[in-house]
Amino acid sequence: MSSVLRRCEVLKRLGISKSTLQRWVEAGHFPRPMQIGPRAVAWPESDLTVFLANRQRTGGVE
Repeated sequence: MSSVLRRCEVLKRLGISKSTLQRWVEAGHFPRPMQIGPRAVAWPESDLTVFLANRQRTGGVE
């Protein structure tokens, strides 16, 4: 199983705010998180890797 990243780690790695992440998810620019608890979400680390590779290739998200 691949590792998962909690929201705080995703925010730190991307260097963005919580509201920016939410906006990207709602717009379909970033993968939806999976629910890992009643008040906790996470993303597979592979999703972040793919996102960053695509972002580097295309030059941005918005």
